Amino acid sequence: MIAPHLVIFLTTVHLVPCQMVSEEAAVPAPTLSVLQGQKEYFFGDVVTLVCTTPRNITGKLMYQIFGEAGWAISGFSSTNNYTFEFVLSQMQHRGPHLCSYSIRQGRKQLTSPTSEKLVIKIGDHLPQPLLMVESPLGEVMAGDLLSIICKAPGNVTIRRFHFYRDGQEVLPVAEGSEDNAADHGGSLRTSTVLQFPRAGPQHSGNFTCKYEEKQPERWIPSFTSQAVSISVNPPKKGKSCFLLLRLLVVGGCFLTINSLILLFYWARGRSKDASFLYGASPAGISQLDARSPYTLQEDNKYEEH
Repeated sequence: MIAPHLVIFLTTVHLVPCQMVSEEAAVPAPTLSVLQGQKEYFFGDVVTLVCTTPRNITGKLMYQIFGEAGWAISGFSSTNNYTFEFVLSQMQHRGPHLCSYSIRQGRKQLTSPTSEKLVIKIGDHLPQPLLMVESPLGEVMAGDLLSIICKAPGNVTIRRFHFYRDGQEVLPVAEGSEDNAADHGGSLRTSTVLQFPRAGPQHSGNFTCKYEEKQPERWIPSFTSQAVSISVNPPKKGKSCFLLLRLLVVGGCFLTINSLILLFYWARGRSKDASFLYGASPAGISQLDARSPYTLQEDNKYEEH
């Protein structure tokens, strides 16, 4: 009589886990998709993942999206989908991604199986450009022309350039600058120049740049250039005095030279007038040739007599 009771007890104990597994399996798996998906992504791209449950699953759901490389995010939603948008900024963002959800039924918390894997492929960026600063006097003074050059390596191809100050993109129209990089449609070039005709303190900061190359399917970005710190200094008093002195010296020399030239021509004109007054003939003309025809006729008369 004891053995049958033991068999029934053991059978009941073993049926409990099997019943739990069947309840979990009754919750269907979600699907994971990406909005406006690309075959290849690059660091800095924005990716939007969507985890969607079947329509018959209702109630407040807790979603979890995670990558096999070692990152995860969770959130609640009362709808049949959960959207997560993020920027590709680390190596963990590449590779297979999955999602799942949990739902409470009575006192039980049921967790779904994971979705099918969604692979995010991150490609390599183009080589970084070179950022250079040109200023007429070697330092940037308020009111000077400030030129910032972004030069890309390689051959000429269709590119578009972007400049950044303290991490924010410089918009030429808002900054009052002259920028041939504003052609966001791209053009054949290896470099571009961002110019501020009259630099001011508001143009100070850490500048960087990058470029994109046009490919058949999309624009491929480059790595960001090395940062260059630019400080626009107020005009120096000594510099103003020096410029004034230089202007006076150059202007004085110009006036002196012109005065000497005018004096030379004036003196030469006076000497010619004096020569004619005293009977001297101009150079290359004899005194006989310089006399008038009437005087020559009178001389001939005297010779005949």
